[in-house]
Amino acid sequence: MSRTEIPLLNETMHDGSRHFLFFPQKYQPIRLWFSVVWLAHAFPTKFIPSLDETWFDFTHRKRSFSVSNPHGDYWFFANDPNTPDAQLEEIRTHFLAYT
Repeated sequence: MSRTEIPLLNETMHDGSRHFLFFPQKYQPIRLWFSVVWLAHAFPTKFIPSLDETWFDFTHRKRSFSVSNPHGDYWFFANDPNTPDAQLEEIRTHFLAYT
């Protein structure tokens, strides 16, 4: 499966957030975090580096999102599980194109 064929997911996590995307890690998390500034209406808000798993947060169109890299993959979460698929698709398209 090519990176452009990676679908949106709809997995509800224990904290109520929606796990909507994952793909293999190709670049370091800091590079992905910096790419947030190229996503229209987005702003990076937090970066928590670690040797095991890095987390970062950003806002996009007044909604909050988190990204982590467990097991060599990037996992994306929408803090509001009711975030419209169109907005999630915009985020998916941006990050898959950038990476």
